[in-house]
Amino acid sequence: MAMDYLTTKEAGKRLGVSPPRIHVLIHSGRLPARKFGRDWFIHPDDLADFKSLPSGNFKLTPDQVIQIKARAAEGARPEELAVEFSVSARTIYRHLQK
Repeated sequence: MAMDYLTTKEAGKRLGVSPPRIHVLIHSGRLPARKFGRDWFIHPDDLADFKSLPSGNFKLTPDQVIQIKARAAEGARPEELAVEFSVSARTIYRHLQK
């Protein structure tokens, strides 16, 4: 079964982060993984899904923030806005709370 899965070291190499960072992502629930014994393993499909999610602290221009607030006032959901502006939903929520 481990042949179908990636170790935290292999997943870290693919994402360009350290194995401890992979552990943080697993424990925070952001990266699905399975524990076999004392080791964590990540399915390649789960890693591919994770890589396709926008994350991080994205900078939006003031015009984009105005557009986001206007679209939110019209009823657009933050998740829809995140896709439209190619940022994480967390970034949208952060700007809507300001």
